[in-house]
Amino acid sequence: MPLPLPKPRSGRPRTRIQPSTPVLREPPSRTYSFDPQAARSAWRQVAKTRGARGMRLDGRDDGNRLAPLALGLAALVAAALWWGGGDDAPAPTPSAKTQVQPKAAAVAVGPSQPTAAPAPDPTFDALAPTPRAAIPPTTVDHRSTPREPLPVPTTQARKATPPGTSPNNALALRKLPHSVKDRGPVGGVGSKAMHVDRINMGTQYDAGSCVGPVGKFSVRDDDIAHVCFRVVHHRVEQQVQVRWERDGRLVRRAFVHVGASHGYRTRAGLRLRRSYRGSWTVRVISPDGVELASHAFQILD
Repeated sequence: MPLPLPKPRSGRPRTRIQPSTPVLREPPSRTYSFDPQAARSAWRQVAKTRGARGMRLDGRDDGNRLAPLALGLAALVAAALWWGGGDDAPAPTPSAKTQVQPKAAAVAVGPSQPTAAPAPDPTFDALAPTPRAAIPPTTVDHRSTPREPLPVPTTQARKATPPGTSPNNALALRKLPHSVKDRGPVGGVGSKAMHVDRINMGTQYDAGSCVGPVGKFSVRDDDIAHVCFRVVHHRVEQQVQVRWERDGRLVRRAFVHVGASHGYRTRAGLRLRRSYRGSWTVRVISPDGVELASHAFQILD
């Protein structure tokens, strides 16, 4: 709840406050008599009168203005002397005392006679090299040169479409990039050009491959039967189905993830039991139901 303000007393005198006049400080007196603006104006005037190069701070002339004149005068004198003393002056006529007698022809002493120098060929100066424009360009008859057939690239052989492949999957396989490590499909071709180019089995898994017995597994000596395969496809994540069949009947099924890489190595395993004795086949199925690869094996005691 706000409190009421006190009421002013009517009998209390009010004091008026008059503003006081501010005291202004006197401007500081100049402690130097040098005026930079006046000095600049005086320097410009002197430079216009005597020239900026000939003006010195001490008022003396540096004496360099006579050097260009002396150099120019010396150059004119040298040019006049060279022009007057050229090589076109007539040679002095030799006097009787200074005339040189012609040398007598040398006579060879001995049985051999000196061979005469070959006479110059009068047509030597008339010979000239044939201009390049007059030389006709060399022509090659392409019809007579047989062309060798181009070698068939290995990618076409490695991308051979298996029989029974759908047109869409075959087109995707042809457009799939090729790697030097790729091989041909061991089975069918699924969606997005998915196919398996390697498959093997073993009892151990090491560095992406299966090692150990391949076709026959013993329940006493072995624990798990591994199947390793390499899936080649476009760089998308997919999933394949691994079916373990005994005598044509489905016993176990597993779904294996395939990463988004060109060639993806993966595996699946089946634990061996005494009740599993018999002939088996492991199959790799694509998401659209195409059998990509298969491997047969046996489980013994």
